[in-house]
Amino acid sequence: VYASHVLGISKPSKQFFKAILDAEKVSASHAYFVDDFKENVESARALGLASLCYASSAELHDAFAAFL
Repeated sequence: VYASHVLGISKPSKQFFKAILDAEKVSASHAYFVDDFKENVESARALGLASLCYASSAELHDAFAAFL
């Protein structure tokens, strides 16, 4: 888990996502981003991250259940 106040960069900045990908040494194609704000998800998708923008906890639960 990464926090913007620790990184000094906030979502939806593309630098936020790049910093995490670099720290984890993974490419965007091997990452999955989940958020409830459309702007954050759009920024992640622009970098090539598969992403989910959820509106409810039930939707989030169903998405993870299908993923697993």
